[in-house]
Amino acid sequence: MAFFGGRKETQKSSISNDTVNSATIITKGSKVSGNIQSNDTLHVDGIVDGDIIVNNVVLVGKSGVVNGNIKAQQVICNGKINGFIDCNAIEVLQNAEVSYKIIATNTVIIDGMYNGEIKAKNVLVDTHGSVENKIQAKEIVVKGAFMGDLACELLTTKPSGKIKGNMFVKNILNEGGLVEGAIGQFKDIFASEMQEVKELENKSEDIEDVEIEEK
Repeated sequence: MAFFGGRKETQKSSISNDTVNSATIITKGSKVSGNIQSNDTLHVDGIVDGDIIVNNVVLVGKSGVVNGNIKAQQVICNGKINGFIDCNAIEVLQNAEVSYKIIATNTVIIDGMYNGEIKAKNVLVDTHGSVENKIQAKEIVVKGAFMGDLACELLTTKPSGKIKGNMFVKNILNEGGLVEGAIGQFKDIFASEMQEVKELENKSEDIEDVEIEEK
């Protein structure tokens, strides 16, 4: 429980000033049609219809919308993403709506709405978080609401947590949450193929067919 134990409810995502200053910004009112690849941080306040590949951070603001796949070191979303996300860590903030699939090497924190599949090392469904579909991780902590199938080595439900579905776990620590559904032995609930990850990794290094429109 050391990973999640030190996180405060009021803690905000920390991005250095140098990272923000070097960001590529898609402003509110702009629309990008096509794929984007960059070494800089990408800050999206407009609309992107296409895939995003960056070697740094993708920030999606309140007005930001991404309709496409994202590959990045870190993703922080306070807007909307509809696509496959491959990253080291992702935080879905309280106002965000994200759907489809997340594959994270390390951590996933959901404090907004997420409908899709998650596979990661550690997953936190935070107090305002609502997740539906499927989660697999080493450790899952639920403070918000989850409905669907989950698999992990350790499942912890906090007093505010609500789980309804099928749970395939090695150990459960219920600290007062509401748990409803079937419990079975831990198993891999994801298909073994990772075709979508391979497709993102094989994307061209060039930026193709990018058009920017001002509304």
